[in-house]
Amino acid sequence: MFGGFRSTHPTKKTYLCLIPQSKGTGLMALRTANGQNANTVNGFLGYLIVLLCYHVDSIRNLIRYLEMSKIQQTSIEEIDFLTQKCKKLTEGEITESSQLFSNHYGFYSKFSPIRPGERIRMGKAHYRKLKNLNHCYVAFAKYQGKIIGQAYYIKKSLSNGLGAWVTQLVVHSDYRKIGIAKTLLHSIWGFSDYAAWGLATANPLTIKALESVTFRKVNLESLKENQQTLIELAQEVEFIDSSRFSFQEKTLLAFTNFFPDYQQLKGQIDNNIESIFNLSELKAGYEWIAFTFKTQKFSAPFHKKFEMLLNISEHIVKNAYSRMKRKNQAWSQHASKEIDYILEKVSVNKDSFIADFGCGDGRHLKALHSRGFYQIAGYEFYESIISDAEKSLNIELQDCRTIDLKESCDLILCLYDVVGSFGVNQENIKIITSIYHSLKKNGMAVISVLNRELTEYIAIHAGNVLKEPNKLLALPASNIMQSSGNIFNPKYFMLDVDTGVVYRKERFFDEGKLNAEYLIRDKRYARSEFIALLEQIGLKVIDSRYVQSGKWDAPLFSTDEKAKEILVIVEKVF
Repeated sequence: MFGGFRSTHPTKKTYLCLIPQSKGTGLMALRTANGQNANTVNGFLGYLIVLLCYHVDSIRNLIRYLEMSKIQQTSIEEIDFLTQKCKKLTEGEITESSQLFSNHYGFYSKFSPIRPGERIRMGKAHYRKLKNLNHCYVAFAKYQGKIIGQAYYIKKSLSNGLGAWVTQLVVHSDYRKIGIAKTLLHSIWGFSDYAAWGLATANPLTIKALESVTFRKVNLESLKENQQTLIELAQEVEFIDSSRFSFQEKTLLAFTNFFPDYQQLKGQIDNNIESIFNLSELKAGYEWIAFTFKTQKFSAPFHKKFEMLLNISEHIVKNAYSRMKRKNQAWSQHASKEIDYILEKVSVNKDSFIADFGCGDGRHLKALHSRGFYQIAGYEFYESIISDAEKSLNIELQDCRTIDLKESCDLILCLYDVVGSFGVNQENIKIITSIYHSLKKNGMAVISVLNRELTEYIAIHAGNVLKEPNKLLALPASNIMQSSGNIFNPKYFMLDVDTGVVYRKERFFDEGKLNAEYLIRDKRYARSEFIALLEQIGLKVIDSRYVQSGKWDAPLFSTDEKAKEILVIVEKVF
């Protein structure tokens, strides 16, 4: 170590210099006063600079180590995924794409006819060219606004449906092994009903990722049966000449005149190759054509891949949903009437502390404020939703599953399927437990959940999702979340009869960014089931009813088509 400090004495300037005597053997100190021995100090400072230069590599390595430690703690939930047409590429994205590919794709093999052993680079001109292609799209993975992964692809209408061909897939080397490549592929087609999905690659692990996100295996028989589909798609891929497709004993090759060096992956490939599939030997300048097709059966075990991809899908959709404008949706228009109902049923005064868990843009807080309640606070999971709220409202970014309030509440609101927003029920229980711990003794809470009884009554798609995946993947998609918000349309949901979880395929049009179909789920409750859950946690149920948004005072039966929510008023009695 080396360095120095200057005293803060107002009249006497004292300098202490700590000088390393040799490599890590100790320190030598020199103190001067009022500038005495300045030449000596200058000499030592020069010595320090020399030592600093000598240790610069060690300092760089330390900084790099600290950066990598931070990166390794990055989770997939912290990364934003979006897709867009290449026509919308900005000059900044073009520059970042070029740098990402050129610095992190890999090297040419030593047998390459061009630049053997050198890094494979892609200039900005290539990406500018893509802006002029009608069928070209890109999926980005961004961390703190920086592109750390990208998948460029062709999406085209074919004679038998839509097809997607990924033409470039690369992930920053510091962010690998956390699922970015799989998530990029999934963000392209999600749970879409495409006729064909695939790519050309010399990396078997990329093919394994393709198989994971499409639930199907790459095999020669399917490739032969769908050769015409591949030829149609290949017309849009500049480096593929379908006339030079080469069917081998086990798979399909195409001459791409590309000579990457995959020796760096040899250990991973050797350890996984048997568990992936049987591949023909790859000739120099060729790549495997790896595609799966809608007509193929799902590969087992479905449930292991399904849970992983469902989590990815929900992450993509909920981040997209957080950017949506919901002011036109009918259920969000009745905050004033709903607050009037609550104030009739619950005894609070103007000094009471009232919190809204999952407050969204704060519409219920605004209604409370207009009635003279100023000790109010809202807590919301999505920062972009908070940005839509009025700045005068007290709204904090919080996860209601783990919230720890400094002040206990007289009243907590938790409305419109905040409880139930997680498909795994244990996560919803965490929200209710947080409500319990955040209330004062004899404090009240008003909670609503989606009505499972009505859902069961109107369902036309029902079954066990894991045992009957074909039913789920054949479900038609809609843009309900973005448009009407009517998530009770039986045409567009499937009820898992064993769990009470409802699945929907959502199609988003987020300023051209999201254009695939994604799966999302919510947990719905029967009234008796939800009451039992509340009592188990320690909350006393004061009132419960089936309600329609904005008309909570109107009595409804459990299977009334208007009774989409169950409203419960509870008290913390101990």
